[in-house]
Amino acid sequence: MSVIKDRLHYHSSPYSVAEHVAEADAVLRACRKEFPKLLPYLLQPSNLLVLGGLRGESPYAKFGGQSKAVRSEEFAAFLRRFGLQLLLEEIHYGERSGERLYTLIHTGALEALPAQYHAVQDWWAPKPRGYDQLNYLDWYMHNLAQCVDALEGNKLPKGWLADWWAPHNICFGMLLGYPGTAICSASVASMVRQSLGVKPDLLEVSFAYPPNDGVQVVYDVQKADAGSKQIAAHQKRWQEFFDLIYANWSFS
Repeated sequence: MSVIKDRLHYHSSPYSVAEHVAEADAVLRACRKEFPKLLPYLLQPSNLLVLGGLRGESPYAKFGGQSKAVRSEEFAAFLRRFGLQLLLEEIHYGERSGERLYTLIHTGALEALPAQYHAVQDWWAPKPRGYDQLNYLDWYMHNLAQCVDALEGNKLPKGWLADWWAPHNICFGMLLGYPGTAICSASVASMVRQSLGVKPDLLEVSFAYPPNDGVQVVYDVQKADAGSKQIAAHQKRWQEFFDLIYANWSFS
């Protein structure tokens, strides 16, 4: 059992794991035919979850030396056929270092977030006006402000604001498809650390898949909440997705 109540009222998607696998597989098969050099990057775990509609976005995505292809209108049109969008994570202040980063978005999964996290339905704006960096950032900042209002109004626990990162951690956790119990557990841990100076006892929830250079899929919960049925079901569901995909696809 978990000692933390799921204040976000999380529900997993109504689709079966097999249906999510089939959705990702359709994109991968088309990519192998049309953009074979980009296929290994779409096979990275976080990106795969987006292709299958199990998370709304995959941040910090890298595409190696394929910037010309990945930024082409042809690839953008390819992604749109499957309800996907790719945003370049532009840096306007400070120095840009290293490889360019992108955010891969599943528009359907993104817009379904209020149906998955029922507690946010009365304040979460379901989608940006457009899928470009400016509109997307404006949309995200709006939802951050709405989340602050929900916390200050105690629609979500006001005490979580002891950590000023709480609104971002909640909103970002939803975009990444984490279960409500995990997001709440991490929020409570941060609150306790900030208000009492007590280091939380955390456990990493991770997944098994082939070694790769992509963004790894992992989230932290307090050890007291590691026995949550919701977290166990979520971990099982995502692991089954990875197992089925990588049984038929490899990075080589």
